[in-house]
Amino acid sequence: MEKVDMQNLTPYTKIGLLARTISRENNLTLREKAEIIFDLKQLQKDAGIYPYDRICTFGSSHRGQVSEKSRDHDLLEDLNATKPHVIWNLNHYLSLNRHPEVIQFAKECVDKYGTGSGTSVFSGGMNLLHQKIERFFCKLWKKEECLLFPTGYSANLGTISALAGPEDLIIIDGECHASVHDGIRLTRAKREMFDHNNIENLETILTRSSGDYRNTFLIVESVYSMSGDETKIKEICALKKTHGFFLYVDEAHSFGFYGKNGAGFCAEKGCLEQVDLLMTTLSKATASLGGVVACSKELAAYIQFRSNAYMFQACISPADAGAILKSLELLTTDEGYRTQLWNNTFTFRERLVNAGFDLKDSISPVIPIYVEDEIKLSHLCQELFEQGVFTNAIIYPAVALNEGRLRLIVTADHTEEDINRTVEVLKASAKKLEIL
Repeated sequence: MEKVDMQNLTPYTKIGLLARTISRENNLTLREKAEIIFDLKQLQKDAGIYPYDRICTFGSSHRGQVSEKSRDHDLLEDLNATKPHVIWNLNHYLSLNRHPEVIQFAKECVDKYGTGSGTSVFSGGMNLLHQKIERFFCKLWKKEECLLFPTGYSANLGTISALAGPEDLIIIDGECHASVHDGIRLTRAKREMFDHNNIENLETILTRSSGDYRNTFLIVESVYSMSGDETKIKEICALKKTHGFFLYVDEAHSFGFYGKNGAGFCAEKGCLEQVDLLMTTLSKATASLGGVVACSKELAAYIQFRSNAYMFQACISPADAGAILKSLELLTTDEGYRTQLWNNTFTFRERLVNAGFDLKDSISPVIPIYVEDEIKLSHLCQELFEQGVFTNAIIYPAVALNEGRLRLIVTADHTEEDINRTVEVLKASAKKLEIL
């Protein structure tokens, strides 16, 4: 690891850096390592500077009461609630998690199918709701088969770990999600990271490694979750003609609000046919839980029999499946949800840029505000929370050291009042901290 000046890091960054450092310390037992991290976390909590134990007391929404997580299970109804907050942390882009039709259909599915699914696909856990979800994505993405996983995380981890082996090469964009990195670790394949969205660097790696590996896989996200940048999918697809790799695209932060009928970024750019494996989570635009991977029938069969995450996990619950199906129906038949989301996104971005904030190359409803000084970033996050705006500082290990940022996720339900209030609080706090 590169040498860093601990004095210039926030307490949030220090705890992540320390956790990774002591994990490799052979002179300490697990209990000793755990106690060090717990003590550091508690010191930060006692000082009021640890933001990651805050909860949306009454569930996910664009506004709500935000509380500190209680360790006293006898007092869960009295969670030291603060005043109401505008909430910018949640990935429910289309706000369908509060839609009355989604909620009602989820209830009906529980009445008809029960609560849990009971077991995995191979053991009989799948029902008609699950099958309808898979068929929906096959049709929408023009793929032969679709596999439904219990979460988006397990879809990435389970698929990637099943596909590649020690004699293969996996190339990824440096900003790919943790689930991608974890899946690669299980393969024992050679991993190469190209500079974020740098096609020239990617082509150099592909050329250098030509013929050295049994299979080459390229994994990118259509829209990157920490920066809001769109991948250069057309340029990447053009490289397939020369280099012949398998292309895997994670559409977690674009499905539902890019492309016709919300089919996603690859559909919008006309690249569906060139993508070998297309993945999305179902916890964002579809307001539920799960993940899907669509591909050829041959690759699907191989994944089914090679992926422990697919073979040995119970299927998602009927309520989750029902929420997904109703959300898919709404987002593909009513343009209003996408229109409102993008209107909110354009308005918020314009006002933040006019106020002088650095959003770099982001385009999507994921809006990062970059603050180079991590100490100021931590104070900015706390200032916002105290004034009723809830978001998190994104720091190492979620992003590289010294690339900290706030991340604000826009939804269709955010109002102009929410946007105006947040911009004013941001401006005042940033000026107070000499960020602007």
